[in-house]
Amino acid sequence: MGNTVAQRARRAGPGRDGPGRISGAPLTTTQETEHLHDRPDWTCRVCGAPWPCSTARATLMHEYRAFPSLLRIYLSAQMYEALDDLTIEGKAPPMNLYERFLSWVQTHPPSP
Repeated sequence: MGNTVAQRARRAGPGRDGPGRISGAPLTTTQETEHLHDRPDWTCRVCGAPWPCSTARATLMHEYRAFPSLLRIYLSAQMYEALDDLTIEGKAPPMNLYERFLSWVQTHPPSP
């Protein structure tokens, strides 16, 4: 009684299908349209451009329009995650991470 979907999915365990899953993948009827990063390469899952791509930038600027400082905090964390992923195999760190993740973010909220 009162079992949530998450509880039932956990009980299904690895190697078994839980509710809403086929071979471990969530069921969905829509294609992915959000321009999110794909790790460990940090490319956009939709367009393949380095993330954040121009669409992701526009979406993030809109979502954080009233609080650009929070966007900078979020993107700083993402930049350091990307740095870890992109250098995990001993590769040299990319030289453009600041420009890619932070230089384009406005520092002040738009005037009303």
